[in-house]
Amino acid sequence: MKQAIYNGIKDVIVKELDTPKIKDDGILVKNICSSVCGSDVSAYFHGGEFAGIYPGAEFGHEMISEVVKVGKNVKGIEVGQRVYPFPLFAKNDIGRAGTVGGFSEYIEIPNCRENMSVFLVDNKITNIEGCLIEPLTVGCHAAKLTNPQNHQNAIVFGAGMIGMASAIALNYLGIKDIMISDVSPFRLEIAENMGFKVCNAKEKDVFTYAKKIFGEENGKADVDIFIDAAGVVSNIDLFINQAKFGATLSIVAVYHQPISIDLMKLTYGQFNIIGSPAYDLSDVKTVMEMLQSKKYNIESLVTQKYSLDSIQEALEKAADSMTSLKVIIDYR
Repeated sequence: MKQAIYNGIKDVIVKELDTPKIKDDGILVKNICSSVCGSDVSAYFHGGEFAGIYPGAEFGHEMISEVVKVGKNVKGIEVGQRVYPFPLFAKNDIGRAGTVGGFSEYIEIPNCRENMSVFLVDNKITNIEGCLIEPLTVGCHAAKLTNPQNHQNAIVFGAGMIGMASAIALNYLGIKDIMISDVSPFRLEIAENMGFKVCNAKEKDVFTYAKKIFGEENGKADVDIFIDAAGVVSNIDLFINQAKFGATLSIVAVYHQPISIDLMKLTYGQFNIIGSPAYDLSDVKTVMEMLQSKKYNIESLVTQKYSLDSIQEALEKAADSMTSLKVIIDYR
């Protein structure tokens, strides 16, 4: 089988290796489609230690796969079924969440448990949608942490995959009016086509524009929920200085350096700031239901497809926010 190996910054090779063998408690799956995560891109350009991606390792963790072998002790899983390998438990090792093997033709799931290490994928969900389940759960978790209510308004900083996933989840959870802020016209056009309000932060002041879109409350934009999927310090400053009383900020972006926050403004604004590191099993259920609803054109988020042999080109493209949104590896 072919497997992409991460060897360090800008050093990824595709090797021919033996197909993994399974034991009685495991299954073997063949990847159908895998998507490129921001952590994969960051590892490629800056080093992967923060995401547990180390030199010499297989990597990739966003995939939909087909079961090709089943150990005799495994219950509820059959050859030919499509599954979503859940990164936290697919390798029976939380430390392997970033190196499940999405960029390998075949993956061993060593201690297979349905609705734990793998989830069956309903026939209503396409292969392209299926390989986006993982990033959709990341956005779903960030959205849930804000405790969204139907009457509220929201702004999402960042129109990348996680920002889009957060906005979609907020809408699915009942928020009607959502604005996405970014500096990429390419990504904002996709967001607008999905029905979201958009703001190009290079051209407009986000909060001034938000007042026009959502109205005002005590001189502030009437926005209750903010999600930071951009990782830009100035967005945190905007929230602290301009959000209305009692607003909530869910931070799903990764900051590699400490930042300063004015705690006096945090206190007197009665703001809620929540970190959203990943997801849990309940988020998979929510995303599966959302995908089966067919309410959203999820496939429009995929802007480029590559073969495994072109993995380095795929990683390079995924880093270009002006011409891509979600890049996938298609094994078909």
